[in-house]
Amino acid sequence: MHHRTLVCLTWLIIITFAGVLRLSNLETRPLHADEATGARILSQRLAGDYQFNPNHFHGPLLSLLTEPLARLHDENTWQSLSIETLRLSPVIAGILLCLTPLLWRRVMGDYGAALSAALLATSPLLVYYSRMYIHESWLALFGLLGLTFTYRLYKDPNIKNALFAGIFVGCMFATKETSVITLFAWIIGLVTCISLIHLSRDSGKPKFTNYLIPAGLASLSALLVSAFFYSNGFRDPEGITDAFRTYLVYETTLGHDKPLTYYLSLLLWPKHLLGQWWTEGLVFVLARHGVHLRCALAQTTQRHLTNCPSLHHTTRDL
Repeated sequence: MHHRTLVCLTWLIIITFAGVLRLSNLETRPLHADEATGARILSQRLAGDYQFNPNHFHGPLLSLLTEPLARLHDENTWQSLSIETLRLSPVIAGILLCLTPLLWRRVMGDYGAALSAALLATSPLLVYYSRMYIHESWLALFGLLGLTFTYRLYKDPNIKNALFAGIFVGCMFATKETSVITLFAWIIGLVTCISLIHLSRDSGKPKFTNYLIPAGLASLSALLVSAFFYSNGFRDPEGITDAFRTYLVYETTLGHDKPLTYYLSLLLWPKHLLGQWWTEGLVFVLARHGVHLRCALAQTTQRHLTNCPSLHHTTRDL
């Protein structure tokens, strides 16, 4: 079989499987309290009286992205909203999330990208949250897209990468205010990587000044995008200040505060649910193995550059 045909067939199988897992019996599980709250917010948007509440609720993008689906199904009131319509929104986000490794094909190769997509498509946690009308699936999608173009911006600081990185980061913030935790982690990782590369090379060092204008453009576009959504298309300017005021006035309810070990055990410790044993540990093992290989490759490359200075220019071009 031709290589391209095999790759296309593999992706078709992965996406089909992702869709089946997320769409099968979508309406059978009882509605969660968070889903009901989201449905109530959506009904306010459908009635034309939505306003962001910084004290209790997350960003406006979930209801905004679900509104077209509700209107398409002629569900324009609180009473007429169906579970299938509500959950179809995160299902779409979950399926699109499985397609994001296509943007990393040049980095991971065809098979690496397909394996990543297969892990995303079959992850028990991702499948579970893709079937709930909550913000997390859209946040994961925008987060991975934002990370993709942040990486591209790091490799090639130009206007296009800056704009796309800013747009998706802005969508992250407009989806859920906790996205700043993710952004903080990115900044630490990015600064660390640039610093290590800067210290380990004698020539061709990336300069921080090369990133100032693109980073500023990305930040500006992120602010504009998030401001647009929080202010209902700039019709309600108070929503912009409320978006930042939420960090001061948000009222956390009992049960939301959990230790770090809770999330580690959720990812790594085997679970037994619905007669099935499962764990996300394989993702952790592959990630650790990938980091180890990347570090070994970087050390080998550095040794070659030290022994043969003429390779500096060639490596920088690659």
